[in-house]
Amino acid sequence: MITANSTISSYYQTASASTKSNQTQAEGASSSHPSKNTVNISSGAQGLAGIEQEIANRYDVTNLSENERIAMSQELFDNQLISPFQYAVMSFPMEEAVSNFPGYEGHYDPNQKVNYLQQSIDQFDFAKSAGASTQELQTREKLITFLESFKIDSNA
Repeated sequence: MITANSTISSYYQTASASTKSNQTQAEGASSSHPSKNTVNISSGAQGLAGIEQEIANRYDVTNLSENERIAMSQELFDNQLISPFQYAVMSFPMEEAVSNFPGYEGHYDPNQKVNYLQQSIDQFDFAKSAGASTQELQTREKLITFLESFKIDSNA
């Protein structure tokens, strides 16, 4: 878990440095063109935040069943809030797949609640230790970052 958190922290630091660089460029541009200091946000972009909040209000990523996770991933994908790779990771029916392994003696319940955020962090750690591809690691890392913000949004 420390690995995931430190990786996520480095992601935020990289994003923050990029934002500061863009702000500096924007400040330089605005000083040469002082009359162009306004930013117009399209109604589609404004609505997107509303859609994300609406979905976040319906799901708790720390207490989510497999059925809810799959439904949530479909809503997020349909509203273009997650990438196709993130959708593939989120919508895969893991518990059902595991229950079909030879010798599985557990009970498969698609409505059993789990902490999907923590599960995603654990899966990221495992994928990293198992030598997963860069693309898989990046997809999982972005998904964790998204789920963390989604958790914050749902508490708003």
